[in-house]
Amino acid sequence: MTELVTEKLPIAGRIQIQAELLQCFPASDGMLRDELMAGVGGHHLQFFVRGDRKVDPDGTLRPTVIDRLKMKSVRNYVGFGPYRPKSLEGHPKAKEYYGNQVFAAEVTRDIQTTGSPY
Repeated sequence: MTELVTEKLPIAGRIQIQAELLQCFPASDGMLRDELMAGVGGHHLQFFVRGDRKVDPDGTLRPTVIDRLKMKSVRNYVGFGPYRPKSLEGHPKAKEYYGNQVFAAEVTRDIQTTGSPY
């Protein structure tokens, strides 16, 4: 993407970046953005309809995705918990990490619909 914004766009639309400061490949244990959890002043702003993405079972998963699945607990918007997005549940390389546990995505969904993770 950095090539697009620094070289491929028309000159008027290009931006300059400090490559030594831009981290293009974040750590797998970092917090992820969730547009459905966006808010201002403690209020959720819902601009998107919730839906699980379809992941091609033959698609490639980045090593950071597998690393995140292996972790016992990762940071999410409601605290900490296992990284188990519903969309990866059927992917052959992710299946082994799904068992009888509460998925972080389900907790997030509960909070949005009921206001409580319980």
